[in-house]
Parts: sequence; structure tokens; C-alpha cells
Amino acid sequence: MKREIQKQLVKAVFDDIHSDRVKKVIIDSDAGCEIDDQFAILYALCAKDKMDVLSINAAPVGVPEDFEKNMLMGYEEINRVLGKLRGAENIPVYHGGRVPIEVTGDIVHSPAADNIVKTVMESDERIYVLGLGGATNIASALLTQPKIAEKMCVVWL
Repeated sequence: MKREIQKQLVKAVFDDIHSDRVKKVIIDSDAGCEIDDQFAILYALCAKDKMDVLSINAAPVGVPEDFEKNMLMGYEEINRVLGKLRGAENIPVYHGGRVPIEVTGDIVHSPAADNIVKTVMESDERIYVLGLGGATNIASALLTQPKIAEKMCVVWL
């Protein structure tokens, strides 16, 4: 029975991805580490016929001693990118986790993880979370509220 439910969920997501519906998106980005995320953010914001970017989270990445610093650099970079794009100043940006989930062995509470949970729980349609960095925010959101797995699709690079 569980396998059949999983198949149905995969089919529903597959059908939705290929539909013409504008997808509601949260970007979870480590923009402070490399230049690729800035292009991904710009593309997503310009693809208004495909995506509605609801918010952007600063994703932490790197070794434990640099984790918080990298997340904060990413947060600043995301805001710098949004500040250069007309109409993007209203997109909320959230701080991500400050320690790796591998270090805590449990949920890493952050505004970014809370944002994922709140956005998905309040939505009446599937939310796509585009993971462009470490998965601490996404994993913490799923651990905080496992029910969101039914209403979101994570696309992680």
C-alpha cells in the first residue's frame, strides 16, 4: 500500500512539473560561496511565466567552523542581488541554519526552516524548494513538520 501511495505522489509531481501552471518557488541558496547562485536567482526571477519566487533562504554550507560565516555571506549576497533588480525588493530573505545538521544530529532551527514549513503548510498548491546549497534548512524543515513532504517538491543541485 505504501509503495502505491509513493507511486501516486511521484506521478502527481511529475504531472505538475510538466504542466503550464506557474510554480510557487522557495530558493534555498548559498550565494556567498560561488557565482552560480546569482545567475539561478536572476533566472528564476525573470521566468515569471514559469515561476513565482515567494522567498529566498540563505543556505549554510561548508565546514562547521565556517558554516555561520558562509550563511551570513550568502544572506548579504542574496540581498545585494535583489537590490539590483527592480521589483525584487519585496521578496523576503531568511537567515539559514548556523550549524550543520550533521553536528547537532537534530533539527537546526532557523528562520529559513520556519519559512519553508509555514509557506508549505499555508499553501493550497505544491511548493517547489530549489536547493542550491547545503540541505540543512530543507532537512530541518522536513524534520520539524514531516507532513510538508506531501505538499512540496525539493529540486536540489
